[in-house]
Amino acid sequence: RKAEAEAAKKKQLAEAQRAKDIAEMKTQLRRKAAGISAAVTQFFQAVKARGQKFSALVAGKWQAFGGWRGCGERIKSATGKGVALTRKGAQTASQKFQAARSSDSAKGWAEKIRRARAKAIAGAWVLWHALKKSIVLALQRWRGLPQKKRTIILASTAVGLLLICLFAFSQTRSHLRASAYEQAVARANAAFQRADFATAASEAEKALALRNDDPVIQKLARDSQEQYKLQASLEDALKNGQTALAQQDYTNALLWAEAALAKSAGDTNAADLKFTARQRLDDFLAATSAARTAFTNADFAAAETNAARALALSAKDAAMLQLKADAHTRLVAIAAYRAALTQAQAAFKSGDYTNAALLADNAAQKIPGDADAVRLRERAQKNLNDYHQSVSDAHAAFAGLNFLAAQQNAAEALSIYPYDPAMQQLRTNAAAKFDDQKIYVAALKNAQAAFDRRDYSNTVRFASSALDKVPGERAASVLHDSAQNTLNRYRATVTAANTAFKLGDFFAAATNADNALAVYGNDPAMRRLKTDALAKLGDLKIYQLELANAQAALARNDFSEAVMAANSALKKMPGDAAATKVKDAAQQSSNDLSAAVAQAQSAYVLENYGVALTLADKALALQNPNPVIAQLKSKIVRRLDGQLIDLLASFGLAIPTELKYAEMNQVEKLGTIGANEKSYYLSQVTILEKNYRIANWLNESRRQESIAALMQTIKDWK
Repeated sequence: RKAEAEAAKKKQLAEAQRAKDIAEMKTQLRRKAAGISAAVTQFFQAVKARGQKFSALVAGKWQAFGGWRGCGERIKSATGKGVALTRKGAQTASQKFQAARSSDSAKGWAEKIRRARAKAIAGAWVLWHALKKSIVLALQRWRGLPQKKRTIILASTAVGLLLICLFAFSQTRSHLRASAYEQAVARANAAFQRADFATAASEAEKALALRNDDPVIQKLARDSQEQYKLQASLEDALKNGQTALAQQDYTNALLWAEAALAKSAGDTNAADLKFTARQRLDDFLAATSAARTAFTNADFAAAETNAARALALSAKDAAMLQLKADAHTRLVAIAAYRAALTQAQAAFKSGDYTNAALLADNAAQKIPGDADAVRLRERAQKNLNDYHQSVSDAHAAFAGLNFLAAQQNAAEALSIYPYDPAMQQLRTNAAAKFDDQKIYVAALKNAQAAFDRRDYSNTVRFASSALDKVPGERAASVLHDSAQNTLNRYRATVTAANTAFKLGDFFAAATNADNALAVYGNDPAMRRLKTDALAKLGDLKIYQLELANAQAALARNDFSEAVMAANSALKKMPGDAAATKVKDAAQQSSNDLSAAVAQAQSAYVLENYGVALTLADKALALQNPNPVIAQLKSKIVRRLDGQLIDLLASFGLAIPTELKYAEMNQVEKLGTIGANEKSYYLSQVTILEKNYRIANWLNESRRQESIAALMQTIKDWK
């Protein structure tokens, strides 16, 4: 509304200026018309004066001839009438011209001047006819005159006629020039008034060619030339301005309009051109400003609309074309972003986190850095990562027989994907396995406790219960087999002891009873049998037997039995060096074995498998077989093989069939890795190879072949 009010105000000012310019133009034209009227009046006054002089001359000539007085009076009368008529015609022409001068019609001026001139010519013809009648009357009287008078009259008449003819010729020529001059002046004035300055200049030049001493016509000629030149430049400016306006070049159109108004301040066409150019330029600038502001404020719909308004006023404006295209692109991107974000939110709400992450990422690419899309993508990706981690941990725990952790990880995965059938099944299986495992762990614990207290019957029973829940489990199997073999050996020695005692071979009986007591040290039957046998053999034999048993036990690394036998020998022969040596060696070896086993187990817990294997070998060097060390080495080799399998899978290498028993994790193939990561993996393989070498496992189960292939693959990995 403010712009419209300003435009209306500018239009009113332009119209007022135009009316003022028109009034000034009319004033100038009236002044020029007054000058022309004065010139015409002067002309007719000159004609009147010459007619009076001519009338007096003719009257004087004819009065000199008394006999011709009547003829002279007639000529004088006729001349007077002609002069009076000419005077009256001149006065009438002057009056008509003065009357026409006040009119705005140049055509009316010319018509009234023409009529006045016609009356003046009619008066001249009346004069001629009067002279003609006088001459006819004079000729009628000529016949009665004497010869001398005839000669004088003839001569006078000839002179008079000659003078009249010369005067008539002169007047006619002057009249024709004056008439042409008047017509040229009238046409010049009429053309000047209708703004036909080229014609006005041409007619003014014609008038000056007939009469070059008239300052009014000279001024008219100069004014016409100046106005013609001004009009030509004004028309060029208007033409250029209209062309610029048509080409939507409002700045240049405005400049041309200003130039035209500088040449003619009241020109309505120039004022209209200026008003139109200014209004369109203001509209264009307002539209471009609104478009840029809307674009800056991210109101791309308004930006596109205002850019279209601007382009409607200036279709080739590069900035608005680009802004409109950019705004349209942003609108399309926003529409695509909103659609993608809506779909992503719907997918997230329905628990489809994979598609939610993809769609949210697509939305984030449409409007980079958008907080909603990025936040939704991160939430969906976190749920996916948590789900995959939980699934991986659940499988790893299940494979590692950690069924409680498997249940917990499966529950975490199901909290993200509640209807995942694999996790539901794994959780169910883990729960069942966990119940079996609790029974297995309790049975294995009881079996181990029975084995430690040399209760081999219960060891076999508890180990069998554990194997019922976890068939083929190595620890339970080792305990079971060790206890069963010990029981078998015990029963064989008991049978042999009893048989030898019955046969009177008391030494064999005592030896076998001692072997049986090595299994069951508190067996009363074997103790009694041994006592009876030793009593039969005597103390020496008892000493020899106990020393031999101690040495045999030490040789087979049964250090506790060796200590017991050595103590028995020392009871028969206190301070005996041999028995003491056996006892001290057995006790030291027992202590070293316990320390090595404890250190090996600690190293295993710390996952320092190389140290654990070294200490295990040290323990086995002291006592072999040792079920605890055997079980520990079994765990270590399974862990090492598991690490090897993970590395092979990470670098896309085949896993040997012999190693698949240790496969626990589902490992994905690695992508591109850097130099630091490559060095890390090479160091891991080197440590793994070293651990295999310590336990002499490198050449078994294609481990060395797999490690060599793995080393080469890591070195070549991109």
